[in-house]
Amino acid sequence: MATLSCNDFERTIFAQYPVLGKIRKDIEAAGATVARLSGSGGTLFGLFSTECEAHSARHELTKSWPHVQFVITETLDSQPQPSALG
Repeated sequence: MATLSCNDFERTIFAQYPVLGKIRKDIEAAGATVARLSGSGGTLFGLFSTECEAHSARHELTKSWPHVQFVITETLDSQPQPSALG
């Protein structure tokens, strides 16, 4: 769903590295609510409704992209207090 987020770098980066655009499309096809390039291109990410959906997607994506590392993480509900970080 492009309306949930955007990254203006995608057009330029995907033109230079079309495989990244293909991976992003495959993440979406695997069930991500949204998939995007992170920042200026360090990573791609996908957001899934449930952890089970994320694990299923990782399993499927690894079949198509065996040399790409797919990592499942969780988002934070809130920003931690700076004192808790150090």
